[in-house]
Amino acid sequence: MSTECQTENVVVELIRSRGVVGRKKYDQSMDRKDLRPEQWARHLQEELADALQYAERLRGACELLSEARDIMTALAADRGWEVAREWVKKFDSQFVQVPPEEADLPEGFDNEAVRRLGRRALEQMRADKLRACPE
Repeated sequence: MSTECQTENVVVELIRSRGVVGRKKYDQSMDRKDLRPEQWARHLQEELADALQYAERLRGACELLSEARDIMTALAADRGWEVAREWVKKFDSQFVQVPPEEADLPEGFDNEAVRRLGRRALEQMRADKLRACPE
């Protein structure tokens, strides 16, 4: 097993770069001795509150991406749009994967979750179209 982890390397570099920014901005390092423990705790609470806001914003963006994935999968399946198929291939690795042996996929799709979600989005698109354009 490889001991290199790209995610860890990115986090380490982020910590180092934030240390540089902090030292420039505050002319202090995290080794400073002028704060009491309750002040450190307060700083931590403020940073965590900010982090929760970032997490909520990111969660909303993830929901939008999941909806986009459903739509692109449906368009690829329903209309054979190559651009949609390529989008799914490019970004599907960011979503939960189903082992290939468990997947029953249309040509060009990588996992069962894509097919299932695509079918749901396609059914919704067809229902919306029928409501918008009754015969």
